[in-house]
Amino acid sequence: MSLASKVLSGSLLQLAMQLTNRLIGLISTLLLARLLVPEDFGLVAIVVMVIQFFETLADAGTHKYLIQKSHVLTADLNTAWSLDMLIKGCITLAMIPGAWQLANWYQLPELHMALLVATSTMLIRAAKNPGYSLLVKEIEYRSIFKLTLTQKIFSFSITLTWALWSPSYWALIAGEWVSAFVFTVGTYCIHRFRPRWSLSHLHEQWHFSQWSLLRGVLGFLRAHLDTLLVSRLFPPAELGGYHLQRDLAVTPALLVIMPVLEPLLSAMAKSKHDHELFAFRFRVAFLLLMITLLPITGIMWQFSEGITHVVLGAQWTTYHKLLKYFSLLFITYSVFALVVDSFVAQGLMRALFLFDLLSTAALAVALIALHELSLTNFALYRGLLGLVITVSIVIYFNGIRPIGLWRLTCLLIPVGLALALGHYAAQTIFIWETKHIVYQAILGSMLYAFTYGTALLTYYLIEQHFKSNEEIRSLYTFFGRITSFQWLRKS
Repeated sequence: MSLASKVLSGSLLQLAMQLTNRLIGLISTLLLARLLVPEDFGLVAIVVMVIQFFETLADAGTHKYLIQKSHVLTADLNTAWSLDMLIKGCITLAMIPGAWQLANWYQLPELHMALLVATSTMLIRAAKNPGYSLLVKEIEYRSIFKLTLTQKIFSFSITLTWALWSPSYWALIAGEWVSAFVFTVGTYCIHRFRPRWSLSHLHEQWHFSQWSLLRGVLGFLRAHLDTLLVSRLFPPAELGGYHLQRDLAVTPALLVIMPVLEPLLSAMAKSKHDHELFAFRFRVAFLLLMITLLPITGIMWQFSEGITHVVLGAQWTTYHKLLKYFSLLFITYSVFALVVDSFVAQGLMRALFLFDLLSTAALAVALIALHELSLTNFALYRGLLGLVITVSIVIYFNGIRPIGLWRLTCLLIPVGLALALGHYAAQTIFIWETKHIVYQAILGSMLYAFTYGTALLTYYLIEQHFKSNEEIRSLYTFFGRITSFQWLRKS
């Protein structure tokens, strides 16, 4: 198999893995939302946040180190495995007294045992076979895909069975434990390498990992500062509503938008030395994001109550305004990822770290100042702060690598007008006789999307008839290749 075919096959399997993982995760969440109460999701949100923080803190970057290394030695693999076991083993031991302290701090006695069991998954995952990284390095995704699918099926089955048998937060924790165990055992089934204890290449690996670790900690703090404050300021039920609606708002970005964006990000990376071409491709990617993201955000904003009722169930409609405000995070999550990848493609890691540091500090100060607000108002300001940070990083990037910001703004004006028309058309749903929120959400979303799509497509067809616009023409070509599978045949 040629390298091009191998890369294409690996990319398709990786995309399939991402979609499968996220789709199974989404289905699991939607089912559990009907079986568990908000208090259960609130306690699990605290557990997940604590574990993710320690996972970030303990991430020695060994996986990335092995992938980027030209020639991987046995000593490299052994050191990577030993370093992961050492760091995560120490954190697991530290959590034995730490779990009790956190349970007292949150005044939730049941949190103690939940944290102890959940923390053990860190050590289980650390024991994975480092040969897994070699499979990724060699673009051998077939066995990885099978392992990932097996892992998800086992985790989903245990979680759902436990929730049906005994509905509680333990269903989610049991699912995570089984997921970690199946993954680690599976890595030894798909690769022959067997690690041994060694720290002979410790200095070299740590030199590579330290900057990645700093960015990871800052990224975690920026992403979870609001959840941390909510977990301290509000009862578990409200934290559960906050956590679940936040996840629901960003799921479309993880499930659909990011995979669609991957080909454009790859194209930008290949044009890093041609600044004009890079700026052009950035504008195309940004415009594609706005065309697809804004109507979804508008629909979530306008029909949040009906969407919550349909997707999560009637017991969650109390928290529907959180989905409305978190729809702003749906935009910022995707756009921020685009700009961050642009920094990486240009090799501007130091500039990106500086922005991460300043934006995280500013967000922390702002959120702490808003601690006396109600939960819904806190969510609104969190969404607005996300928009401000995202606009700031776009302007910051434009100052370092000009992307034609004024031209980009002009390209977005028709999108904004089509969005306004869609919003106006959807408002007619509320003057109909039916007051049922589900019918309003379904019919209103369809009318919103139809009006928006028709208006935007009409404008672009007229615009293309009278003048040539390179960005719009590129979008036509992009969608044409996707729908006709030309990209697959050419590869």
